[in-house]
Amino acid sequence: MLKQRVLTALILSPLFFSLILYGDPIVFASLIIILGILFLRELFDIFPDASRVNGSISIAPIMTYLIPPLGYLLHIRPFLSYSGWSCFYLACSTGYIIVHMYKDLKNPFFFLLVMIFSLNYIGIFTFSALCLYSMDSGLWLTLFLFIVVFTGDIFAYFSGMLFGKARFFPHISPKKTWEGAFGGLISSIIAGVIFAHYYIQAMSSAYAVFVSFILAIIAQSGDLLESMIKREFKKKDSGSLLPGHGGFLDRFDGVILALPCFYMITQILISR
Repeated sequence: MLKQRVLTALILSPLFFSLILYGDPIVFASLIIILGILFLRELFDIFPDASRVNGSISIAPIMTYLIPPLGYLLHIRPFLSYSGWSCFYLACSTGYIIVHMYKDLKNPFFFLLVMIFSLNYIGIFTFSALCLYSMDSGLWLTLFLFIVVFTGDIFAYFSGMLFGKARFFPHISPKKTWEGAFGGLISSIIAGVIFAHYYIQAMSSAYAVFVSFILAIIAQSGDLLESMIKREFKKKDSGSLLPGHGGFLDRFDGVILALPCFYMITQILISR
């Protein structure tokens, strides 16, 4: 398991960061949108009655997810703010349920909630990623976010494996420990300060410590949120595409929650 985990990371991490660092905005947008599709597909596989979402109806949420980011990239006005994305997702979700509720859905209201949650959970991640990348120094801010979250995730895993004793929310994720959480938090702060020092001169060390601390907490909360969803529906992993890690949601659960929060923090500080 550990060998597979390390090997997968060694192969895919350089590719992932190279696409961000050396690709143009279209490459980055394509990467984020493809990840969003994978996240969405895995979410629908976690929820019960997944067979009811396969086939023709499973394409509908993916097509719905795609339209706002494409509209954003084409500078279509309703999709330049997330309120437009959210309203579009709500309207389409309601429409799909009305169409299918008398056909093959056992619980139309539950599926409506699944649609609204899933589209907005992944949609706000996509919107925030595209907006953050388009800012001044957006490339380096985006890399900062990924470095902070991934470093914390790696060190939380190994700290918990080596030193973990006190269980951290055992009813949600039995393997997580306070030692692992603390190791992840400290490593995120160190990584954030070092990265900001060399690549984001406008970010002071104090600000880097503060933001890295917040992002580490939020990323671990995102990890717990996904663990809670999987545990509720009796799923061990969100998928199997990443050997040793599970699915893409398992790898990016912290990023999905931390990235919108980081974008919000940057907007608050810019507006002051």
